[in-house]
Amino acid sequence: MTGAGDRDSGDPSPGATDSPRATDSPGGTDSPAGTDSPRATDSPGASDSARFQDSSSPRGRAHDKARGAASEIARDTASARPRAGLVAAARLHWWGTLLYVPLLYGAGWLLSRPIGLLLPQLRPDQHDLIGAVLALALLLLTLPWRLRQAWGSSTPWRSLGLAVAPAQGLRAFLGGLLTAAGLLAGVCLVLSLSGLAHWQGELGLAALLNALALLFGVGFAEELLFRGWLLGELERLLGARRALGLQAALFALVHPWMRLPLDQGLALLIGLVLLGLALGLQRRADGGLLWGAIGLHGGLVGGWFALTAGLLQMSVAAPSWLAGAGSPTPNPIGGLLGWLGLGSLLWLRRSYGAAPSEPS
Repeated sequence: MTGAGDRDSGDPSPGATDSPRATDSPGGTDSPAGTDSPRATDSPGASDSARFQDSSSPRGRAHDKARGAASEIARDTASARPRAGLVAAARLHWWGTLLYVPLLYGAGWLLSRPIGLLLPQLRPDQHDLIGAVLALALLLLTLPWRLRQAWGSSTPWRSLGLAVAPAQGLRAFLGGLLTAAGLLAGVCLVLSLSGLAHWQGELGLAALLNALALLFGVGFAEELLFRGWLLGELERLLGARRALGLQAALFALVHPWMRLPLDQGLALLIGLVLLGLALGLQRRADGGLLWGAIGLHGGLVGGWFALTAGLLQMSVAAPSWLAGAGSPTPNPIGGLLGWLGLGSLLWLRRSYGAAPSEPS
């Protein structure tokens, strides 16, 4: 095609300006011969736009305007999520991740001091529990602000996997609860068949309420902290695979495994890492919903408490390497039975290792 440079150079080739051309007007029949009307081919980039209409005509201008608007919408849609991710990454810093929860825990501890002065009869563990509850309250109050500022999230509770349709949340929670029941049933079956435990079936009201408090309280609080906030934050800093491993390691390290003898403490530490990995994969398997991990974690903690509080009688002869670390009520995830159960769960969920945790 002939461009603007060809005409201005005085090219004497016949028909350069004297004959009507299809590109000079819509339909190619309305422009008289010898008229130098603006053409699509005379504009910059003419060699790549032969298929377009004359941009000077009403039809051509409308076509170009509509096409430009559609292209702009497509570009904005495709780049909206990457831009949000870049903004979040720019605002998210290691120091904020490291200091956020310790500062909240310290604030909860300070706020609990006056309560200890008012109620001196409280035991140290009860005083610590009050401080932890206050720290959890501060976490709930500040998490939306944290996610908006550091993650760039306009829907923080959805990003954490909590704000979902009730039916979805209930289905995920019950799925996690059933998984916990299956793991505990396997431990009880092996211990019973080996003569290291027998079924009693007794559970008082106080023990039942305590088990329910552990199910919902510990399950919700620890999953919100580790598989909700921490896993999501580490994914933005490190990627999906490394975030999964690091949150499991941190989850294990903050538990009191060091209070046990060295061999049992290390065994429990390994079991806690496996549990942290299983809970992270549970959330990813549920499409980013946190309720399944809450059900699994709470079911294991509350369920095992109910079993050892009267439903199941453990033998003092049960070896720690098999039944778990601790005495007289061992923690099964610190023994071979717990390792095998959690390891099987990890194997079944291994395909979710690189999946994102945040709901799509």
